[in-house]
Amino acid sequence: MASFTLRSTYSQYKEDTDEVASWLAKTARSCGYSGELLENVETESTGPIEPQKPEESKVKATKNGKKQANSTPAASEKKNCLLKTSAFTTLAKFIATSTDSNVQVPDSLFKTLDRAISLRKEYGRSLTSKTVLRGITIRNHKYFVSVLEEVKTILEDFATSSVPGDSSDPTKPRPFGVFSCVFQLLDPDSDTYFEFEPEYKADQFEDPLEVYFAFRCLLEDVHKIRKAVAEIWVGFKGGKYRSVSAALATNTAIDFARQLEQDISGALENCGGFEKIYCAWWFAICDGKGYDVDYRQKPGDDMNFITYDDADPVMFPTYLLLKNFLSVVQEDPKMIPISKPGYFGKVDYTGDWNSKAPRKKYESDKVLLPELLDSLMALIRMAGEKEKGVYAEDELIRGLRIAVETRKICLWNVLSVQILLDIHHCLRGDVVRAFSELKGVGTHLSQSIDNNLERNNHCPTWPASKDSALIEVRESIRDWVENDLVHNFLQRHGSPSTLGEHCHFKNNPIFCGLFQYTLQMRFHVIGVDYANSWGAILYARHLYNALKQEKILEKRWTDMHLLSLLQPDETAFGSKAPKDRKDFLKRYAIMDGVSAASYPPEARRLIQRSQSGLKGFKYQARLARVFMHRYCEGSGRVDFSPDELKKIMEKTITYEEDDDTEEIGEGPWSPVKGTLFSVSKIDKARLRKRAQTLPRLTIPELLGKLSNALHGETGTHEFHFDYLYMHFAAWMMLQTAKNACDAHLQQMFGPNYLQHEYELPGIVGYLLFALANPENVGTDSYVDEKTDNLMSVPFSRVAQAWDYVVDDGCHAIGRMVTQHLEGSYQLFASLES
Repeated sequence: MASFTLRSTYSQYKEDTDEVASWLAKTARSCGYSGELLENVETESTGPIEPQKPEESKVKATKNGKKQANSTPAASEKKNCLLKTSAFTTLAKFIATSTDSNVQVPDSLFKTLDRAISLRKEYGRSLTSKTVLRGITIRNHKYFVSVLEEVKTILEDFATSSVPGDSSDPTKPRPFGVFSCVFQLLDPDSDTYFEFEPEYKADQFEDPLEVYFAFRCLLEDVHKIRKAVAEIWVGFKGGKYRSVSAALATNTAIDFARQLEQDISGALENCGGFEKIYCAWWFAICDGKGYDVDYRQKPGDDMNFITYDDADPVMFPTYLLLKNFLSVVQEDPKMIPISKPGYFGKVDYTGDWNSKAPRKKYESDKVLLPELLDSLMALIRMAGEKEKGVYAEDELIRGLRIAVETRKICLWNVLSVQILLDIHHCLRGDVVRAFSELKGVGTHLSQSIDNNLERNNHCPTWPASKDSALIEVRESIRDWVENDLVHNFLQRHGSPSTLGEHCHFKNNPIFCGLFQYTLQMRFHVIGVDYANSWGAILYARHLYNALKQEKILEKRWTDMHLLSLLQPDETAFGSKAPKDRKDFLKRYAIMDGVSAASYPPEARRLIQRSQSGLKGFKYQARLARVFMHRYCEGSGRVDFSPDELKKIMEKTITYEEDDDTEEIGEGPWSPVKGTLFSVSKIDKARLRKRAQTLPRLTIPELLGKLSNALHGETGTHEFHFDYLYMHFAAWMMLQTAKNACDAHLQQMFGPNYLQHEYELPGIVGYLLFALANPENVGTDSYVDEKTDNLMSVPFSRVAQAWDYVVDDGCHAIGRMVTQHLEGSYQLFASLES
């Protein structure tokens, strides 16, 4: 089954060395090796394996090919055997001298060896600092490199083309720092899972040098993540992304960096913690290049600015500024630090950032950072005192809070601060644009919610209690966007108001974009629920379709056509839009939750809707909804579940399908969208073939694709369509229909055919019934001169009335939603003819 794995450069390196160890051990054993090197290996357990499901374990293959019924193996543990480094060359020589003619060395193994050797050699060239190497021997490092090189030399004479069925592409080396999808092979012979055989792994050195190696790899990964995020905000600056998609992708990037750091956090703590190793590594860089770390060009300088160009890639200047800031905060955890305007200078947004001198860059960040962090600390204090909490908490705010509480700084803390500074360096004076977007969204949502609440309409499926969700969104906009909650908090606690109005939004586009996402996503979900509860939009869509198909409606309802692009016909009709009169009524009945037989010709009142309710609209923005639990629901969970990672991968990656997809079948948990691996219909070769289509992306590649996919949802009509306004427009259209044909419907179905105001959408059923049975409605029918069809009088009256109200030149009801999309979001509807 599929598993989605985030691999750091170091974990990928370990996987490569384990791959070499496993190939050597298994190949040597298959060639007849029975020496003590494979018998006296150390063994580690990877934890318990989940027991097989009963339906999967009814049969189990035996060695002679027979099957045992009803055998349910108990849970076991997968064993990993640690192969000593000294065994590598011995096993390689045994394989090379083996008389087994079937021995083949896949090209992919040489690619793996080359990657591991190259990475360790590159690391070795950086080990020139006495500061790092004091008391540490590099013997193990040099020895392991020499072993890998010797293994490669021994096996080179036996290199062949790729082994048939090998899933690796020998022409394309696997990247380091990858986000990949892998799956466990199934046994096609026994119709059940393979029993786990021991896997061989390379024995790792437990010394500080290996920790420095892992830390160096982590720094490389984080640097690449930082560059990928910088490209996202360059895209935002150029209009490629909106703040929501840029903020979600950015915060996800920091999440990934945190997970990579957690993978080696235990090893870092064993060597003194992140800060000790980080500073030692920086001193090593300076020593290697001949820099004097303690040198200062001017008294009072925080660092040697000659080293700035080397310090910036590893974020050391930002680390110094963050450490100084936290040292002040941690002296009094209840204090909210407020920097006096101009105390460190004035932020200069003029000129190109990259052209500035190192000293100017550092001094500019030294002025800017306190202004950025002061307001964020106020947000943290507000949450701590259980006032209006920040339910859109980003990793920067969360990291600051944790750093203050633990008095420790982690690499992902530094990265989150560095990214915020990088955004300011990129956007310069345009950094407030994200807040301008938020204000536009807040204004639109407030108008829509207020318009809805003022009508105070309720129905059995939408009682007054459900308005609380709308009220909560409205209050959030009022407290945070229209008013300044941070400013009010500071005033109540006697802190001077020197931060500026809405500084927490203006200075932090990430927080701003996440807050906008929270409001918009909650509004979207509430809007879809509201539309399904009332049903006015769905009923009006059925009536509009019938009018268009009968060719008696001349004007175009623009909003309804836009909605039909977002919510396809299958959502409203259960299949393609009906085209004949009998099908109009049948599809309406299915949507209404009753049988079409419930509308007999002699009926004078349609039966009450069944409890199954409507076949309603579906939530949109499937990828964006992955983040709801964190930013909208307050789950407190900051890691992605396997299912959420699966959704991210499926939405951001286009898988290559082969010709056998339909044969495999459907399934919700498939690693390839739309397919399910069935043991009875697939063999090992096809599994390996399918594995070639699974993604293996670097983290920067994934972030780029994620940004594009998120913008494709959150920057379009799909995310911003206003179902509350659409409901209001549909309700007005249905009221217009009732006014046009009420007298006729009373004559046909009695004066009480609608008893309550909320039953107004039910008028569509009566109209479609009259249209489907015009011969049974007496004088309320006529023969249309254009179509020569018997036509219902009330139905034609509705067409005349609707032609008037949807005419853009006369009324705005037909374009109410699209006008808001154009005005609030600059989204212009591109509609089919």
